[in-house]
Amino acid sequence: MNIEETLKKALIIIAIAVASHLIVLAIRFIYRKIIQRKHNTKNTKWISISSLVISILIFVIYFVAIGKILIELGVSLSTYIASASIIGLAVAFGSQGIVQDIVTGITVVFSDLIDIGDLIEIGGQTGYVEEIGMRFIVIKNVNKAQVYIPNRTINNVINYSNGNIKYYLDIRLPENTENKDQTLELIKKMVRRFE
Repeated sequence: MNIEETLKKALIIIAIAVASHLIVLAIRFIYRKIIQRKHNTKNTKWISISSLVISILIFVIYFVAIGKILIELGVSLSTYIASASIIGLAVAFGSQGIVQDIVTGITVVFSDLIDIGDLIEIGGQTGYVEEIGMRFIVIKNVNKAQVYIPNRTINNVINYSNGNIKYYLDIRLPENTENKDQTLELIKKMVRRFE
C-alpha cells in the first residue's frame, strides 16, 4: 500500500468520524429546539418517547460509523457484525445492570408511570422529571441539583403530579418575638393564597 492510498483511507476515516459526530450534534441540537417548543404545549409523552428514540438513533449512527471505518481498514462487514454480536453477548452478561436500565427505561416510557415535568419521589429523592433516558431518569431536586437515577433501581415511585400535594411547614419563632399572634396570622394568610 502506497502513501497516497494510506492518506486517502486516513482522510476517509476522519471524514466518517467527523461526519457522524456532526450528525449526532445536529440531531441533539434539533431535538433540543423541538423539545423546547413542544414542552410549552405540555406534550410530555412525546418528549419521553422522543428522548428514547434519539438515544437509540445516536447509538445506531455511531455503530454504522464504526462499521464504515472498519470497512475502510479492510475488515469485512460480516466479521464486524459477528464480532459485534459476540462482544454484545459478552457485554450483556457483564453489564446486566445496563440491560436492566434499558428495558426498564422502555417500560417507564410506555407505561405512563411518569412523564417529563412530573413531580416525583423516587429512591429517596424528590424532584421534577427532566429527562427519561435509556439508562437514567434525571430529576431536578429542590436544591436545583440534577439527580441521575438508574432505571433498574426504580421500584417505588410516588408521582405527585397525579393528585393533590400537601406541604408541611415547620416555622419556629424566637422566644423574644414580638406580636407572635400577628406573625402567625400573617404566615397563615400567606399560605392560604396557595390553596
